[in-house]
Amino acid sequence: MPRVASPKFAPTNDPSRIIRLSTLVAALLCFFLPWVELHCANQRLVYQNGFQTIIGTATAPELPTPTNRAPHPFKNKDAETTLGYAWLVSIALISLIAALIFTINHHGRSISSLFVALAIASLGLQAALGFPMQVNLKKDQQEKANAKKQATTKNQPPDPFDNIDPAKIVTVKLSPWFYAELALLTTVVGLGFFGPGINEIKVRPLIR
Repeated sequence: MPRVASPKFAPTNDPSRIIRLSTLVAALLCFFLPWVELHCANQRLVYQNGFQTIIGTATAPELPTPTNRAPHPFKNKDAETTLGYAWLVSIALISLIAALIFTINHHGRSISSLFVALAIASLGLQAALGFPMQVNLKKDQQEKANAKKQATTKNQPPDPFDNIDPAKIVTVKLSPWFYAELALLTTVVGLGFFGPGINEIKVRPLIR
């Protein structure tokens, strides 16, 4: 009569952990890629990566030559004044790091997914409210529009450039890397809540 051995249980594991961990690392690296870009006449002048939006700095890799240089939209600001701080992005970064720590420690899958969901909500709200560079540009353009109206009421000679809409020349756009960040974080949340179960146990009976 064949002897049936006692069932052997595979160790409890998380089938999606490696994928989630790799995706979280990629999402963290995306913080150092351009997120917000300032364009003038379809030419990128200044950009901020995710980390720079938090500390208020920017990078200008390709400035025009002095003969072709257009007025900088933040020229009235002091050199020591930052572009502003994106506090919601800092919350997203902290949440992402927390999720990464929980994932590395092999526990807290639900908690890790909640942290990532908080990061997505923070970035989405920041995009809806506007990044500091977007807010500064809009404020600067509004001030120039008001100044033009005041000049018109004072019967000053018209400026030949008054018919040019600055909003169509100087624009601030969110780069594809920002949307890639949201896509990566959404993938982690999907795997965390709807991926393979963490408590899946396989029974392997051995019949001899």
